[in-house]
Amino acid sequence: MPRYSLLPEQVVHAAQMKPGDVIACCGTSTLCRLIQWFSGSPYSHTAIVYDVQKDGDKVKIMLAESTCDALTEDDKTPTRFSRGVQMHWLHKYLDCDIGVWWAPLKEPLSPDELRSMRVYIDEVYDTFTDFDWPGILGVGLELITGLELFDQPDFRRLFCSEFVTNSLVQSGRVSKDVNPSKQTPGSVVTSDCFHKAIQLK
Repeated sequence: MPRYSLLPEQVVHAAQMKPGDVIACCGTSTLCRLIQWFSGSPYSHTAIVYDVQKDGDKVKIMLAESTCDALTEDDKTPTRFSRGVQMHWLHKYLDCDIGVWWAPLKEPLSPDELRSMRVYIDEVYDTFTDFDWPGILGVGLELITGLELFDQPDFRRLFCSEFVTNSLVQSGRVSKDVNPSKQTPGSVVTSDCFHKAIQLK
C-alpha cells in the first residue's frame, strides 16, 4: 500500500528544499533505460520544485513536470488526467519503486526569479502543454550520432528536462544561451547552479 508520507531522513531533506530545486529519478521502463543509456547518466526524468508547504513538522513538496503519463491524476487539479505538464506531490515519487535524487540550488531564487518561474510554469500548465515526443527522440539521436540535427528550440511541446531547463531560464537562474531543447535529465542535474545531487531513495 502507498505510504504517502516521508521517512524521517526524507523529512530532513524535504524541510531544506526550495522552489527551483530539481528532483530526478530513474525508472525501470524501456524508455527510461533508453534515456539513461543515450544520456550516460543514472537519471531518466526530472521535475522542478514549484512550492514548499510547511505545517509544523509536516512538509509537502509540489513538483511541476512534463511527462508522457496520462493515467495519473494531477494533484493540483483533481480529476485532471493529461499528458505533458503536470503537478504532483513529491511523496508520490517516494512511494514508487524508483531511485529518487534531489539537486538543491546553490542559492535560493529571489522573489522576482520565483515569480518569473511560476508565471511560466502556470502558463504551460494552464494551456495543457503536451509532452514532446519528437524532441526527446531528437536529443537521443543527436547524442547517439554526434550530429547537429535540431538547432532551434521548440516549446510547443515539452519533454521533462526541456521543461525544467526552460523554467530555470525564465527565472533567470540559467543563461538564455542554453538551449532547453537539447538538455537531458543528466545535464540538468549537473548544471552549475546546483549542488551535487543527494539520493533520497
